[in-house]
Amino acid sequence: MAPESTTPLDNPLVREGVEYRILKGGAVHISGPGLDAFIIDDGTAAVLEMCNGRSLSDLCGEINNRYDWGLGDDDVRDILTRWITYGYLEGSEVKSRRMVKFDPAGLLRFVRPLQYLYGRRLIGIIALLLAAAGFVLTFARGADLIVALGDLARFHLILGPVVVILGYYLGYSVTAFFHELGHALAIRRFDGEVPEIGIQRNFNFYVLSNRDILLTPEDRIWYYAGGLLSDTVWWVGAWIWWILAPGPVPLFLLLPQTVYFLVYAWAPSGASDMAMVLREAVSWKPLTRFRKAPDWLERWRTAPFIQVALEIVRLGMALFLLVFTALADWLLLVLYVIYRIARKGLNRL
Repeated sequence: MAPESTTPLDNPLVREGVEYRILKGGAVHISGPGLDAFIIDDGTAAVLEMCNGRSLSDLCGEINNRYDWGLGDDDVRDILTRWITYGYLEGSEVKSRRMVKFDPAGLLRFVRPLQYLYGRRLIGIIALLLAAAGFVLTFARGADLIVALGDLARFHLILGPVVVILGYYLGYSVTAFFHELGHALAIRRFDGEVPEIGIQRNFNFYVLSNRDILLTPEDRIWYYAGGLLSDTVWWVGAWIWWILAPGPVPLFLLLPQTVYFLVYAWAPSGASDMAMVLREAVSWKPLTRFRKAPDWLERWRTAPFIQVALEIVRLGMALFLLVFTALADWLLLVLYVIYRIARKGLNRL
């Protein structure tokens, strides 16, 4: 007689090596060997921590007795199903998109003076002026940028395109790190916690932060604006570096940041930082990107005129960037398409 098949939910047992770190505001940083880390509420952490191999019904009863809760089997099942997906229960598949992770406490102490820039209106004004300068530099020297990249792509039949694609990808990863560091500095400025920063398997950076400690809209605005502020300073700084000392290194730091800033960073739509800033500041709901929701057209119709106008300008700028690049140097557009396809493949790792 064949043995009965079992699932991690039959007798849920938390995987060996899982660690819990208590944060402020009833939050818990949970991590484990080979597993993605998360920040969860202490109630969810308590449910997971009590998984010691007993049946689901026994587990539910023990949780309710210990914490005087009124959870049913289905409630506990829903909680544990998510952790099965993440690989936190024995018998579930270990899945992790994160390749490197570390405690950023030392790094944040080193750059601590920068965190006091956040929360000041003058800094916001300076950031807007820097963004305007970046736009001016892009329109004034964008053609030179295309020429420099085209020359680099053609220095060798095979190596040239490979260097351009890899350089662009690695340059994007570096700028993404400073973007995440901007978020981390902002949340530390407002007494939040950043227990982990790391690199995903697609070489993108991530930051885990206890945002629940940010109770006021102003604090949350500066959290989201932290990435934008870092992007702006990095963008203009890369422009100045490339203009004063043109070469492959500043070129590959400047190009991804330019594309990101023009196409995504200041978008009042999707899950961009700017959309989140506008949501907190003036209660604008982020516009839904095309094909992302069945009611996107209705959302566009009911959105404030200025928000729609900003998004149309952004989309027009993205289209202009594609057309301009295609007319100036078709090879670069082909390489960018290859980069996007490769990036989508890496994102599935």
